[in-house]
Amino acid sequence: MKIDEGKHKLDDIIIRQGSSPTTVRLFTDFLNAVDIALEKDNKNHSFRTHQKGVTGMSRPRKAFIYVDLYQDHVSIRCFTNGGGILGLKKGFWNCKNDNKGSELFRITDEATIEKAVGFALDAWALAI
Repeated sequence: MKIDEGKHKLDDIIIRQGSSPTTVRLFTDFLNAVDIALEKDNKNHSFRTHQKGVTGMSRPRKAFIYVDLYQDHVSIRCFTNGGGILGLKKGFWNCKNDNKGSELFRITDEATIEKAVGFALDAWALAI
């Protein structure tokens, strides 16, 4: 998996966020699982860094997921295009009250990684 670190270096994000080694492992495992699932089905995607983590892109200018690092967990916000993803409550995407995203979902262990990968794949399908 390749991450475009053009604006922010991943190592700097990890230090700035104060992420524990366990959190970094969860972050890496989650991104790898999403990458493998999308590659398996030959689905176009890329990842690039942002201030707190990584943005998953379905097209050059279309994000499908925000993945943020914190000290003791990883959080994701999925693109829903105003619809919904089963298991996630609606929330904002880029602007308050735009209703095109999900509420944050916390990744804290292996079981939540599996759920989060499913959410990410659903978000990718809504973003293409």
